[in-house]
Amino acid sequence: MAVRLIVYISVILVTFTLVVTTPLDVIARQKGKSAKVTSPKAGAKAPKGKSKKRYSAPPKLVKSKSIADMVIQEDSLVNDGMIYRLMQVRMADSSITYVHALTCVMRNPPFSVMTLKCENRCDGMERMVEAVQRVDSAENKKIIAAVNANFWKAVSNAPIGPAVCNGEVIEMLPYKDWNSCFFEANGRPAIDTFRLTARIRNTSGDTAYIHSVNHRVLPDSIVLFNSFVGPTVPYIPKKKIDKLVDEILSDSVAVKEDSATFVVNRDSIENALLQLQQEANAEYQYTKILCRYLRPPAVNQEIPLMVLKKIDSGSVNMPIRGCVLSMKKSIAKSLYVMVGDTIFLRYSTNKNDSIVYHNAVCGTPRLVIRGDINEELENDHQHSARFMNTRLPRTAIGTDITRSTLYIVTVEASSRSRGFTIMETADFMKQFGAYHALNLDGGGSTHLMLGDTLLTPSPNVWTRKLSYILALGRKKGTNKIQPIRKED
Repeated sequence: MAVRLIVYISVILVTFTLVVTTPLDVIARQKGKSAKVTSPKAGAKAPKGKSKKRYSAPPKLVKSKSIADMVIQEDSLVNDGMIYRLMQVRMADSSITYVHALTCVMRNPPFSVMTLKCENRCDGMERMVEAVQRVDSAENKKIIAAVNANFWKAVSNAPIGPAVCNGEVIEMLPYKDWNSCFFEANGRPAIDTFRLTARIRNTSGDTAYIHSVNHRVLPDSIVLFNSFVGPTVPYIPKKKIDKLVDEILSDSVAVKEDSATFVVNRDSIENALLQLQQEANAEYQYTKILCRYLRPPAVNQEIPLMVLKKIDSGSVNMPIRGCVLSMKKSIAKSLYVMVGDTIFLRYSTNKNDSIVYHNAVCGTPRLVIRGDINEELENDHQHSARFMNTRLPRTAIGTDITRSTLYIVTVEASSRSRGFTIMETADFMKQFGAYHALNLDGGGSTHLMLGDTLLTPSPNVWTRKLSYILALGRKKGTNKIQPIRKED
């Protein structure tokens, strides 16, 4: 009798261990592809021979209040190290939402992380299909997957919050306390409240700080302009204001509650465009130092620049592979910079400043922090109630505890799918395995493209123009993109 009891207890313990430690997709297959997500028992010890750091302080298992279960409807290996899943999520109120989820292994991946600024301009806007086709045709890379990234300003079309594209900073200034995801050269992600600063120094060690990139905020500051601003500094669009207003209105946000910033109208657009033109005209008076990069730019790395030209005022053409420093004459004199000199530029992050970053996106709010749903989401006063509590299309990214896995998620809202609130999005990201997660621009901007296939919104739906895109690409001629298939 005692032997039978011991065997019975052992079977129970083995079964419990399998349920706790089996990945979500395996559980789903074992249970007919429907599984409630579980996580390791709090306080579990690391297996022998494994690093304790990876297994230390696992997130608490919190029973989902909003998600009843998740069913894997499609499962496909898109590329080596990249899995696509279509998840049918049944909510606690019995409503159904479809979620498109990419799981990307970032340990020496056979693909690279990149960001795309639409039309390669701060004020550029493109539909995702157009942007991907442009990159595919112009560069020796094939886009495997692409998703919308930063929120953007409705008139200037510039991304909101830090934006870095292949080492080149497009936007440096933070917006409120929004969070960012910075990517290393190998694609390894880091989500945190990053802040960027920039400085230049001459060979004598004299240093001056750059206040902003590609637009002027303070009249007495140094501004760095790069190729994303346009072909000249200052750059003034040739289109007339009334035509620009019509174009912006036609592409503007149609649904108020899906915006984290503001909704535009004709008067606000006209005023903003006039202000942008006035700022550009004011830029003529500043001294401009034209420079060429002697090394590809990156964040947290000193970049040598060769001084090509220096003018006291007026307009200049953007140098090839270069930038323009614009400042008051008194500041320029104090730097003692001459044509032919080498000066040094450095962008620095407030955290992890010894790690070199090449790409960055920004979003709001932070969904998951160290394995737990952000407790501030319950009593959020920074965003509108509609933005937080209306079920909408959503876009989110996340990482696991070791930052060796990147999750890219879009939430569908259609005739078959309700969409998520912000809290439901956070709940899903946590249950899916994210240790850190960040909400990106969503609503009508929610787009996910795999290869040449636009998954969200559906191909027959009108798509909004975007400002900034996060993409995964590989060199042409390597791994073919696998077709998406339904799970057997």
